[in-house]
Parts: sequence; structure tokens; C-alpha cells
Amino acid sequence: MRICFFLLLFTLLAPGMVRAQQKDSVLQHGINLYNAGNYREAVTVFEGRLKTAEKEKDLPAQTILCNNLGNACSQKGDAVKALGYYQRSVKLAETLGNDTARAKAIKNIGTLYESQKDFEAALRHYQEAEILAEKIRDSLILADCANNRAMILEQQQRYDTALKAYRQALGIYERKNLDDRVALTLNNMGVLYKTQGDYAKALEYYGRSAQLSEKIGDQFFVAANYINMGNVHRLLKQHKQAVALHEQSLAVGEKNSMATIITEAYANLSEDYAAAGDFAKAYSLHKRYKAVQDSFLNVERSRQLAEMQTRFETEKKEQQITLLNKQNTIQQLTIGKRNTTIGIIAIAFLAAIALGLLFYNRYKLKQETRLQAAVMEQQDIAAKAVIEAEEQERRRIAGDLHDGLGQLFSAVKMNLSEFAHRVEEIAKPEDKSLLDKTIAITDESCREIRSISHQMMPNILLKSGLVSAVRDFIDKIQSSRLKIRVDTFGLQERLDPHIETVLYRVIQESVNNVIKHSGADTLDIQMHKEETEISITIEDNGKGFDVKDVEAFAGIGLKNMMNRIAVLKGHIEFDSAPGKGTVVSVSLPLNGSA
Repeated sequence: MRICFFLLLFTLLAPGMVRAQQKDSVLQHGINLYNAGNYREAVTVFEGRLKTAEKEKDLPAQTILCNNLGNACSQKGDAVKALGYYQRSVKLAETLGNDTARAKAIKNIGTLYESQKDFEAALRHYQEAEILAEKIRDSLILADCANNRAMILEQQQRYDTALKAYRQALGIYERKNLDDRVALTLNNMGVLYKTQGDYAKALEYYGRSAQLSEKIGDQFFVAANYINMGNVHRLLKQHKQAVALHEQSLAVGEKNSMATIITEAYANLSEDYAAAGDFAKAYSLHKRYKAVQDSFLNVERSRQLAEMQTRFETEKKEQQITLLNKQNTIQQLTIGKRNTTIGIIAIAFLAAIALGLLFYNRYKLKQETRLQAAVMEQQDIAAKAVIEAEEQERRRIAGDLHDGLGQLFSAVKMNLSEFAHRVEEIAKPEDKSLLDKTIAITDESCREIRSISHQMMPNILLKSGLVSAVRDFIDKIQSSRLKIRVDTFGLQERLDPHIETVLYRVIQESVNNVIKHSGADTLDIQMHKEETEISITIEDNGKGFDVKDVEAFAGIGLKNMMNRIAVLKGHIEFDSAPGKGTVVSVSLPLNGSA
């Protein structure tokens, strides 16, 4: 058993707000559900309380509720939804100027990325949280970030750096007398030393963790540390010590009805005796391990079988009653049997006619459906061909601009520069000034041609994909008044080139619209990919527009965006109002899902 924990994903109460939250029975109920592991119901309770906070415009409560919802969704396995709540908590904390809540939410985002094995993003968020924690002098957040960062460094085999981070966290926890976190960090350090092969150090830290867990009454962690120490002794071929420790773990597990500990203890005892050469004992313990494991599984299985048997017997009795009723009815209707037979024949004849009509209508509908599907398929092919032709034309024009007109302008600039050099001594001042201006205009034209060529078909989109192309496009925007943030999730692998091109054009058009028309000073771009769908959100805080105004959608740019997304069976929505900013939401199905 290898136990190594993130610290701490589930920090539910912010300092300074504990007393106020204790009065909130709904929030406390959600917290109790979370602590009990009932994450689905906790999400329902938190979301209901969040709606109330939104109606009351209670921003501090919304901040904490969004963080709690992020925790619960993460534990439930809904990473994308968790990330959305964490990001909302960060924005609310920024609005309130609450750096503590902001640092915790950012740290939790790092933990979420670490659980998804995106270590680069996780380290980036831990660093941001640590900077805030140092600013507000919150040593506990610093310690939690250090512990989580150490786990990443350990997986990257950067053991010395990981050990320094663990020691940093341990020192803070010890100064604050947080025995539960000290015990967890000691265990993590034991795991690190075991990975490095320093078994003496591993046993030392496991032992310290077990003693501290015993002190605070955490019997599960006491038993887990016994298992960890027993495994190290087995590696050292100290089989008696390994057996003794695993038997201690088994005793604690059986005393406290810990299913996981009991099964793990039997499994390890079987391995201990096998390593010692006592295969008969090992086989006996392995059978015991399987029996215990099966017994835990069979409790739930027995309950399900009992329910199935009850349902079966009930249905059987109902069928018997129905059969008896039918027999009784047949006996009562014997006198009118002939008339009934004639009636049945008539009904069967009418039913045959009805079925014939039904099958005919069904066949007709199938044919119409096939025809409609064929028409839609041809429309899709035509639309895709138009878009592909447009992209090819963009590539052709971009190439002509760069290789043709761009080269001509470069030659003109070279000739003008040479001419200026030749007439430098004999030219009049006003002629020289005019010549210098002409050279400057030519140089600016060269740069403009290169810029237009790159925007029409950026090479980085073809070489490195959507994320790199968008970041490169944003980096080239020179604006001191517009702050642009780009956030991606799940886009480590390349998409279909056609999808990447369409999404890049939509983002490019949206950003250009923000720059030209919105007057915004912040712009958030989020790109999230799941198994069956990719979603893009582009949000600004500009002047917005009336989405019900038909003229607002009369421009070629917005029409092109909607047409491109429609061809890929996706959806695009515009959420805006005058003075409220604009949100453009795009969703595209992947793997052929509609």
C-alpha cells in the first residue's frame, strides 16, 4: 500500500468566516455531506445555497460556495465542472480583494491539474498561489502548496528538490501543531525515501507518522503505516518483522471494521510468507484474502440478489392471479363463444388492414427521411467545400502576398536605399526628406504585408496546432489597455486540422471584434476539451450589444463564424446586452457525435 496525499483539496471554510458560516445551516449540511463522502448530494445542496446567495448578491458567500462546489465536483470526477467553479471563485475573490480565498482557489486548481497528470499547469498554479500566500503571510497555504509540489517533483524523479519541499511543509505544520498534516507529510517523506531505496530513512519516517497517528487517534492511518513499514522490511528480507507489522495492521483493521485495511493486510501477509519460502502458509493466507475480499463484495451482492428474488416472486404471484382470472373469464364466456370467434376474426381482418396501412406509411416516411438525409449530406459537403476553398484561397493569397508583393516591396526598399546613398551629397534637404519618408512608408508596407499574410494563414497553426496558434496570435496583439488571458484544459493532443482551422478563425474574428468595437480592458479565452466535445468561451467586459438587434448580426464576420460552426454540427451562442460585456460560447462534437 502506497499512501501519499494531496494537501489540501478540501479546505472548506475561509479564515474570518467560520462564525458566520456556522449560522448557515444549509451550508453546514453540505459540508457534512462532503465530509461523509456523499459528493453528489453535497453538490445539490451547495448549488441550491449558491442560487440564494446570487439572489441576495452575497459575494463572500458565493466565493466560498464556488470553491466548495469545485471540491465536491472534483471528488465526484467532474473535472471540467470543478475547474469552472474554481475559476469563478478566483474572479469573485479578485472582486472582493480577498487574497486568502483567491490563493486557496488557485491552489485547488493546481491540485485538480495534478490529479489530471498535467504537472506543468499544476506547478504554474501552485507558484501563483505561493506568491499570494507570501504576500498575505499565510504560511499554511505555502505549506500545502509545497507538499503538493513535492509530489510532482517526486514523480519527475527530482528527489532532492522534492525532499526540500516536503521539509518546508513539515516545518510549518510542526510550528502550527497540525499533527494530522505532520503525520501525512511524514508518510509522504517515507514513500520518497522508499522510492530512493533508503529503507532505513523510510522506516524512520513511517514510524514517526504511525506514532503521531496513534496520538491523534487516526486508526486508519496507524494501520496504513504498519503496512508501509512491513513492506519495507520484506524488501530488506526481514520476514519476521514484516509479518509482525502486517499482523498489527490486521488487528487494527478488524477491531475498527476497516475493509480496505483487512484485505490489504491479508494480501501482504501472503506475500511475506511467500518471500520467506513458506508457500503453504502463503497459499492459506491468499485464500483467506480472497475469502475476505469476496465477503465484502458479497454483502452488496446478497442484498441485490434478495431484492431480485422478492421482485421475481411478486411477479410470479401476479402472473398466477392473472392466469386464474383469464380461466374464470373463459368459463363465463363459453355460451357466447361463437359470437366471440366471429368478432375476433373481424377484428383480426381490420387489424391486418391497419397494419398494412401502417407499414406503408412507415416505408414512405423512411424514404422521405433518406431523401432528407441525402440532401443534408450534400449541403454539408457543399458547405465544407466552400470553407475549404476559402482556406485554400487564403493560403494562396497569403503566399502571393509574402512571396510576390512582399518580395517586390523589399526590392523597392533596397533600390530606394541605394538611390538615397548615391544622391546623399547632392540632394536638396527637402528632396532627401521626401526620399526618407518614401523609404519609411515602403518599410511599413513590407511589415503590413507580412502581418496580413501571417493572419490569413499562420504557419504555427499547421505546425503546432490550435493552442500554440492562438497564444502566438494573442502575443502579437500590441495593446496596453487590453489584458488577455488564455486558459486551456485537455488539449495536450492535436485535433483534426479542419476543426483546428475553424476554431482558430472563430477565435480570431471574435478577438478582432473585441479590439475594434467593444472598448473592453479584459478578455478571457477558455478552451476545454472532453471526450465527446470541445467548448470555447470568449468573454469581454466591453460595452456589449443587443443580441435581439438583427442588424448586429448583419456583418460578414459573425455570419462566417456561425456558418463555419454549423458545418461541423456545432453550436455558437452570443450572450450580451448594452453595458454588460459579451460572451461568445462555442461547442463542437468530437468523434462524430452530434
